[in-house]
Amino acid sequence: MATFTPELDSSMPAGEAPVRRHTSLPLPKQFDGTSELWPRWRARFQRFRLCSGLSEKPDSEQVGTLLYSMGDIADDILAVIQLDESRTTYQETLVALDAYFNSKENTIFARARFNRRVQQPGESVDSFIQDLHKLADECIYLTLKDELIRDHIVVGVRDDNLSKVLQGKQDLDLNEAIRLSCQAEARTESQNLLRPRVDLVKSFVCTSHNSGNKRFVPAKQLPPNTPGTKCGNCGKSPRHKKEACPAQTATCHSCNKKGHYSSVCRSSKVREVQVADEACQFLGSVYHVGEIDTTWTAVLHVDGNPVKFKLDTGAAVSVVGERFANGRSLQSCDKLLKGRGDTPLQVLGIFQAKLSYKDTEMWETLYTRATPALTERFSMFAAGPYRKTEQPDYRNS
Repeated sequence: MATFTPELDSSMPAGEAPVRRHTSLPLPKQFDGTSELWPRWRARFQRFRLCSGLSEKPDSEQVGTLLYSMGDIADDILAVIQLDESRTTYQETLVALDAYFNSKENTIFARARFNRRVQQPGESVDSFIQDLHKLADECIYLTLKDELIRDHIVVGVRDDNLSKVLQGKQDLDLNEAIRLSCQAEARTESQNLLRPRVDLVKSFVCTSHNSGNKRFVPAKQLPPNTPGTKCGNCGKSPRHKKEACPAQTATCHSCNKKGHYSSVCRSSKVREVQVADEACQFLGSVYHVGEIDTTWTAVLHVDGNPVKFKLDTGAAVSVVGERFANGRSLQSCDKLLKGRGDTPLQVLGIFQAKLSYKDTEMWETLYTRATPALTERFSMFAAGPYRKTEQPDYRNS
């Protein structure tokens, strides 16, 4: 074990007994390079430096003793911090070593944070990826940075289906991973935007069929020859088996399909309102063809006022009577409405209204027809659902 030999203190005044320094102290145990143990080893060397008299030696000797005591790890560290031991002081060497081990400790912590980072509930993909970039900057990944961010996007996104798609891409790079992730999120947001209207439709249907405490049984579940039922292919009552239907071999004159008569052709009965592109000067035409089952009704609140609507799964617009025009500023209508026999229907205008049903709200464009006897009709699949309480700006549409 290396030691310092005893020596006399030559700085003592003449006539006084010389003080012998304790230079026979053994050197501290070699440092193993662990960042967490650096402060303890550093303090031990500082005590050795004072007790052995090394603190009074030239800086070059102090630096050499420090690095020698550290062991082989010192050469590796000097290559990283690029320190010239022959031209630096002891204090400068300590500062450089402190910075090295503190940086190493912070890098380990930063990499732990990076590896544990996953997309949080409600967090957008864009925000998640931005944070990954910030964390990676502290990890000193150098040339591996983009690849590690890409890999962490694959395993860190909340969408399991998206993760599987990314895993299946052999030549996936960071830019492609970001593009696919943002596209998947945009599709999900579009589906969520449509979902409130779909839920409203389901709620309408359940309420309509179960009103009056009557149990609703779909026609397909009713046995043949049930009184009060009709065959959907020939229109005769009661409903019978398909094999016994006289229209089994008939050809419909409306749609040219076999198996039903034109009088019951479902393709020609769009119930209430159907938008069809016509001349370029019109956005569409509305046709009244057939009647709507009176049981398909619901009370909606229009701007807070209860209104009974007939519901239509095939309609493209919602129509109200002229009584709604009172006190409202109507926009001009750029659609032509036609009734039975291609008869044009007069439309006073359109306006935006907030429709609510139970806990669901939406903004809807209502067409005001010039007739007092019109029953209000609600299009269950009209264009453009809006977010809850989000009023559209019709002037820019």
